[in-house]
Amino acid sequence: MSKLFKIKEWLTIADAAKHLSLVFGEDVSEADVLRFALDGALKLSVNFVNGGRARMGRPVPLSEAEYEVTPSLAADSPPFRWYGGPVISIAGEEYALKLESDVISLRGIFDLPMIGGERHDVEFQFQALTGGPEVTMQSLDGAFVSAGESAIFQLQEDYDDNEYQRGSMASLQQLRIRIQSEDIPTEKANALLLTHSKDRKDFIESRKGKPKHEHFHPAGGLPDDCALVVRTRALTDFVATVNDEGLQEDRPLPSRERDSMLKLILGMALKAYVYDPKASKSPTPKEISDDLAEHGLNMSDDTVRKYLKQAASLFLSANQLGH
Repeated sequence: MSKLFKIKEWLTIADAAKHLSLVFGEDVSEADVLRFALDGALKLSVNFVNGGRARMGRPVPLSEAEYEVTPSLAADSPPFRWYGGPVISIAGEEYALKLESDVISLRGIFDLPMIGGERHDVEFQFQALTGGPEVTMQSLDGAFVSAGESAIFQLQEDYDDNEYQRGSMASLQQLRIRIQSEDIPTEKANALLLTHSKDRKDFIESRKGKPKHEHFHPAGGLPDDCALVVRTRALTDFVATVNDEGLQEDRPLPSRERDSMLKLILGMALKAYVYDPKASKSPTPKEISDDLAEHGLNMSDDTVRKYLKQAASLFLSANQLGH
């Protein structure tokens, strides 16, 4: 691992592919990096170079989320449940995303949860790189980015930036392009511009008095001026996971030796890190992973969590586990 890699916070997709090629000693392409992300093995991120806009949401388990019931338009369909935001799937579990009304600005690096339009964008790039079919899937719930597990942002687009919205500035830009490309006669062009001017007045009038968030709608995908990147920490975790799996496959430990090591791991976690095996989301695996990384010993949070769970299930009583 180079010294420069250690001080970088993120790499481009191309540089991430080069880094993985050096680490594994085999060719890794940009398409491979995208495939790893689509398969859930590598966390992908996005850099909002010119900023972005979004509504922040808090995921609530569907069984605990409040909702309003709306009658279905179809006579043979059950009533519709409105949870105040889209229903999303995270690690196979369904959550209601409780969206705040404020539209905020995003800048810098955010992670891709791969649950909406952002996944389709990555799939589109992967298929383009590999000569695959055109991706036509769309997400009605929009595109999302995340900052940790508790904050998921639904990206927003101003109706004024929507070329299909009558009276918007984006539609005016498209009209001007059409006039020039089709060489529309001056008289007809002026008539089209006059129609847009009237639509523009109606558009501006319709926005008056509305809350700011009603000026926006969920974006179908990531902004065109953002860049896909990979955090160096995500690459380190990915490499550690691959290497851990390889070691387990190549050199399985005898059961007695394995049990002794698990006892040792559990004992240190309980004493030094005050590990609570009953906690549903213990911070201990990340603390151990971070401490190992400080000494050049890389091991992913998931790997630490897996060993702690194995050790707890083998050597702790049901009462200690909260069962």
